[in-house]
Amino acid sequence: MDKLQFELSSNSKLNAVYFGLVLSGYEFATINKQKNIFDITKRIESYSALDRTKDFFRFARGNTCEVYPFWPRVALLESALFFIENSSFSFVKYCDYVNSLSNITIEERSDDFFKWVKEFPQCLHEILKDELFGEIDAQLTDIVNSLDISMDMENLIAALSAMQVDTGIQKLAIKICPLKCCFSVDYFTRRNEMYVMLGDYLPHSIVHEYLHLVLHPLVQKHKTHILSRFDSNTVDAHIDQSYYLSGDKNGFINAFEEHLVRKASEKIAGGEEIDLETLIIGEGKNENTKNHIVC
Repeated sequence: MDKLQFELSSNSKLNAVYFGLVLSGYEFATINKQKNIFDITKRIESYSALDRTKDFFRFARGNTCEVYPFWPRVALLESALFFIENSSFSFVKYCDYVNSLSNITIEERSDDFFKWVKEFPQCLHEILKDELFGEIDAQLTDIVNSLDISMDMENLIAALSAMQVDTGIQKLAIKICPLKCCFSVDYFTRRNEMYVMLGDYLPHSIVHEYLHLVLHPLVQKHKTHILSRFDSNTVDAHIDQSYYLSGDKNGFINAFEEHLVRKASEKIAGGEEIDLETLIIGEGKNENTKNHIVC
């Protein structure tokens, strides 16, 4: 695979999403963060304007993920940013995208969800033109621009480029919003670009998200084998029950993929050469397979 292009930056629209969330009671912004983030968060929390926006973002909190109640609605708002251009929302295309996702339940993409998210562009526009947000956005951008990641970036690019699997991704765009929970990482792919949204620069989290692109088609390829050989005891006990979706076979495959990504990430971090298909089927190493990760 050719060497990946790499870009790291702040993004005003992503910052606007988390400005709105903090404004409406998002309690994850300051976990494992520096004092400057606490100070910024306090400024937002004490802001008395944008009542309509506050009401909108309150509905980002759900009840399907115990450890992070903002999954999946906030991730879906992040994805919606890619369907909004100058306040014009390609809503039908966005609905098709959401309905194509295999890692959320029918309940999580209900008519109520789509009715709610349809109001998102207007609320986003209100934040983007707000004076306080302009000040906060500049501060968040300065924080991201001050990150010293040159050494980590080279190691990260080398690790991802060493994966002998063609994902079709040529550019990795890392978008950091310091108000986003540092344990929450989401991604969106468009053409040959992968966008990873984080709350801090965490290379292992970027590898984790990239591995989903690598492993998802392989998991689907071996789906019958996985369902016949593995059961719930195989899956990492630390994985939140939300990964099991509705508890059916598709839910188990979704949870198993997460388990597999975590296992592969650990091996890569340890500098181990792994065979992806062997990792999936649990058999002896096959030296002839092409799907190696060397790091």
